[in-house]
Amino acid sequence: MFRSTTSTPDVPLPLLITGAAGVAGYNALTYFQARYPGQVVAIRQRDNWRLDGPGIVACNSEDHEGLERVFEEHRFAAVLDCAGNCALKSCELDPGMAWTFDYDTGVLAIEVPEPSTYLLLSIGALGMLVARRRLRK
Repeated sequence: MFRSTTSTPDVPLPLLITGAAGVAGYNALTYFQARYPGQVVAIRQRDNWRLDGPGIVACNSEDHEGLERVFEEHRFAAVLDCAGNCALKSCELDPGMAWTFDYDTGVLAIEVPEPSTYLLLSIGALGMLVARRRLRK
């Protein structure tokens, strides 16, 4: 049985959210920005100019030097990695692309100056595992 609580767990701030263009990332961004105004930043791919607004920074997730600059500027205490690609057919046809979107981006976030907490929410990586299991059968 689930029990409702009115308390909010402590979130290490400031918080970086990757994958803001996706469903999980965009919803996480709006949720956390509403609760912690001015303490939540999201990155989006540079070519996704339509996604713009307060706290959204244009920085490709595979751009190691760009990520270092963003980390130096904001001094994140935590990262919520929502980046990924859940297009299973595309991932099956181009494993290199899938690896970049679903694995490398999270690894790069870990390689830049380490936050005290790293949370990983990777829908695309989960999709890759499901696809691999299907291929093995």
